Amino acid sequence: RHSDGMMVLAKTAEACSDELGLLLFCLIVFSILFSSLIFFAEGNDTTGPAFESIPHTLWWAVVTMTTIGYGDMYPTTGLGQFFGAICALSGVVMVALPISVLSMTFSYKFQEHRSQKQVKERRRHRERKMREGVITRFLSVDDVSKNGAGF
Repeated sequence: RHSDGMMVLAKTAEACSDELGLLLFCLIVFSILFSSLIFFAEGNDTTGPAFESIPHTLWWAVVTMTTIGYGDMYPTTGLGQFFGAICALSGVVMVALPISVLSMTFSYKFQEHRSQKQVKERRRHRERKMREGVITRFLSVDDVSKNGAGF
C-alpha cells in the first residue's frame, strides 16, 4: 500500500505466475537430470571433491544452473566437465528466456499503475476545487446531448 514499486512488482509476479512456475519446474527437472549425469560421469573419481549421491550432487546442479558457482564441488573427468558446461549454459538460457516476458509485463504494469495514479490525482484535484467553490459542476455527456452546448 505504501510502496508503489513493491505493488507493481507484486502485480508483475502475479501476472507472470505461469512463466515463473514453468521456470521453477524446468529448474527442478534440469537439476535432477544434470545431477544424475554428473554423478554417473564422475563415478569413482577420487581426485576431486566427491559427488557422494544424486541428492548430494543436486546441490552442485542448482548452484551451477543459477550461475552462483561456489566452487566447493566441481567435476574432474572430461565427461563430467562436458556435462558441467552444458549444465551452466542451459541454466543461463533457462533464466534468460523469461526475462523478456517479465520485463515487458513489468513495463506494462508500471504504465498501468502510473495512469491509475494520475486519474486518482486528477479526481482529488477536481474534488478539492469543487469544495473550494472554484468549480460548481462538471458537464456529463448526457447534459451536452440534452441541452445542446450545456450552458
